[in-house]
Amino acid sequence: MKRLAFFVLSIFFIAAMTGGSRLRAVDEKQTGNGSEGSVMAITGTDDFGRKIDIISGTRKDRYVGLFYFIWFDFAQKGYRFDTTKLLRTKPDRLWDPFDKTGIAPPSCMYYFNEPLYGYYKSTDKWVVRKHIELFAAAGVDFLAIDLSNDVIYEPALTTLLDTLLEYQEAGISVPKIVCYTNLNTGHTVDLLYKVIYSTDKYRSLWFYGPYEKPLIVAHEEELKQEYLDFFYVRPAQWPGFEYELYEDGFPFCDLNRPQRTHQNLIGVSVAQHTGYVFSYGMKIDPNDTPRDINHGRGYTSAKPENGDPQAIMRGDNIQEQWDYAISQDPEIVFVTGWNEWATNKWPGKEGDTVARFVDSFNTEFSRDIEMTKERRYVTNDDGTGYVQEGYGDNFYLQLVRNIRRYKGIAADGPSYIDPGTDGQNYISLAVVNEPRDCGGYKQAAAANFIRTVNVSHTPDEIVFRVDCADEITSPDDGALNWMNIFMGFEGSKEKQWQTYSYVLNRHPEGNVTWLEKYDGSGFVKSGECALEVSGSEMIVRVPLELIAELNDAYDFVMYFKVADSVEDPDNEMDYYVSGASVPLGRLSYTYAGKIKDAPTGKKVDAAWIVAAASGVVAAGAVAAGCVVFSKERQGKERKG
Repeated sequence: MKRLAFFVLSIFFIAAMTGGSRLRAVDEKQTGNGSEGSVMAITGTDDFGRKIDIISGTRKDRYVGLFYFIWFDFAQKGYRFDTTKLLRTKPDRLWDPFDKTGIAPPSCMYYFNEPLYGYYKSTDKWVVRKHIELFAAAGVDFLAIDLSNDVIYEPALTTLLDTLLEYQEAGISVPKIVCYTNLNTGHTVDLLYKVIYSTDKYRSLWFYGPYEKPLIVAHEEELKQEYLDFFYVRPAQWPGFEYELYEDGFPFCDLNRPQRTHQNLIGVSVAQHTGYVFSYGMKIDPNDTPRDINHGRGYTSAKPENGDPQAIMRGDNIQEQWDYAISQDPEIVFVTGWNEWATNKWPGKEGDTVARFVDSFNTEFSRDIEMTKERRYVTNDDGTGYVQEGYGDNFYLQLVRNIRRYKGIAADGPSYIDPGTDGQNYISLAVVNEPRDCGGYKQAAAANFIRTVNVSHTPDEIVFRVDCADEITSPDDGALNWMNIFMGFEGSKEKQWQTYSYVLNRHPEGNVTWLEKYDGSGFVKSGECALEVSGSEMIVRVPLELIAELNDAYDFVMYFKVADSVEDPDNEMDYYVSGASVPLGRLSYTYAGKIKDAPTGKKVDAAWIVAAASGVVAAGAVAAGCVVFSKERQGKERKG
């Protein structure tokens, strides 16, 4: 990361931690009160070098919602059909609308790809916790739960709501809830009212937004008067061209380019099945005539075509939709979507020659932002196909960046913490350290559950104080993943792994630990640092003289991560999955420190001037990602 503008710390979050006043994303009834300062300090970059820019606050009257699905329960009897994999291995079976081999049977659910967290159940609370932490870091205001088929999936629904409450009660600003109904909404809303709205238990999770009553998506003419009095009702706007257009409709997908504005709302979606059957993006039944080409993940108005892996991984389609929505500046942007993952293989009828998959199909023709297990597209040896097809976390990081562009208030410039002060506090967005054991998936809990991190500095050293939930364990002999602290510095010319030039605690020895520096192929020891562990607290002191970037510096901007028990520390995606990582995944926290006064007339960083003039600094307090890949480094593993 080369520009100071990317890492400029705003006055906002410094004030948040020192008792000063600060802006809030929405009013008090819509937020928690413990996590905003830490969230404002999150930063990062995605695989394509797209940076999340610093902001000084967020507008109170703008809201981002995310379409969310809760119906995964392995109703397909344990089978996990995956179209991306079947297209490589058994394409004839996949396309056969009458397949009787059991390889790709009709009337079963098919995933378009393998999720990073596996083919999970919606009642897997471990996964739900990960989702909530990701949404809290991103600044998502509400989840619109897909209940459009007159089923409310009560076990999964209450699992989600109870977990949101748990985080909210711990002081984390969590998304609120909107129920999205469509078929037989009178019956669906009646069920919902009895289960979640007739009690005060979940009242703090209802999303009001700009309204005086909790919002619900339903059809007014089907509702009882008591529900019309209780809710603010907006109708579901279905994406087909033949459906009635509602001025106040709530679209989860818009087939028009650019998208239509529904009063105060514009939808953005990852891809659009404008041919009505998403699988027709790959293969069309000759007996059918789709009305239009499907718009895959890489399709744009400027380049109206599909099939470009780079455009797919970048998310060019949804980026065009975000750019348009931001230019129109509605009160609400509604995003489709998160964890949709699967659709039905329609049973064949007489005369069919090609199977149909309507709502999603493969990696390109699907609408999911949640991370895939496979990280990128990788061609086979002869270049005729792919051995991997995925997008990793690029769509999540893109979501975070665009939320900040939409709601953000520009930062005026850097604000540095003075040496010798109490520094800056950061909290983990996780609230429980629990193992996973659901649906055949198991994951151990972290050995050390990190709760808070304090960073301060003097003219001679940077001090990390890390507090854990329980007494910190002793490091295992030879293990490299005990209480790691990764550090990178703005403007660094040093070699980097995932933008970090340094790591601590891979080789602790009693009261001494090693600062290790990345040399292009691995981390190597470069100097000793003082280490103190007492009960649940760890203190590490890093001499400034060991940091090449700080030689003769007057100030610095540092991004860092603290992680424990990550099982595959060389795999940056495993920081979303195993152990404890603060912040989660490929996110980093940012700290700016003043070392000494600059001489009179010190030049202003040119990168900041260019960024400010171009409007780059207009958004992005919650950053996402810490990885910039060059073509030369893609596919290479970190050693050591």
